[in-house]
Formats: sequence, structure tokens, C-alpha cells
Amino acid sequence: MGFREIAAAIVVAALLPACGGVVNPSQNDVQTVSGTFEVGGVGPVHEFSASKNGEFFVTLISLAPDSTAIVAVSLGQRASGGCGLITSAPATVNRQALGGPLDKGDYCVQVSDAGLTVLSGPQTYSLRVSTP
Repeated sequence: MGFREIAAAIVVAALLPACGGVVNPSQNDVQTVSGTFEVGGVGPVHEFSASKNGEFFVTLISLAPDSTAIVAVSLGQRASGGCGLITSAPATVNRQALGGPLDKGDYCVQVSDAGLTVLSGPQTYSLRVSTP
């Protein structure tokens, strides 16, 4: 590889971040959302947007009164005023429930009774949502 090829590669590498490429997770936007769901029910839809491609993370940070219960956390894509399910996973407090690559776009998360734990009544929760 000659000097010109090396110089061109350096210039391209320097310009790539300005092209709106993948965002480093440490630069993600982080928001906290909260809600309540009934036994056997589903909580409210929490909407968010990813302004760039990158990695996302959703963590259940609190659940009361049954803080050791297993709930379901779902990710969807916003469309026509709704939340179309993409994936869902069981979640416990202070554990990442969902994560992975995410394309730029409009999304939503929801928490529900997973049916894996007997809940004592309505549950109030908080999620940390980290998006590119």
C-alpha cells in the first residue's frame, strides 16, 4: 500500500463519524419512564426515537410492591398510533431486559405481567431506556 492509499484511508476514517454512523453506547440518550400495570395486564406505551443507528439498552430499575417478580418488557416500533411488537423478554429489577443493535427510527417499550410470578396486586415500575 502506497502513501496515497494510506492518506486516503486516514481521510475516510476521519470523515466517517460525521456521516451519522453508528453511535457509541456511551454517547446514548438515556431517559427514565415509569408506569403501572394490573395483575395479568399491560402498562402504558412509552415512546422514544433513535436519532441514529447504534445500540440500545432497556433496564428495569424498579418494581413495587413485588420487587423480586419477573415481568415482561417489550420493544415495538411505532406505527399508525400503535406499538407493533418486535421482541419481548422476561425482566427482573436491575438487570438489562433488552439490548442490541437498533436502526434510526421511532420505537416504544411496554411492561406487562409475564405470568411467571404471582403478583400481589398492581405493580409500579421504572425503566431506563438508552438509545442512540
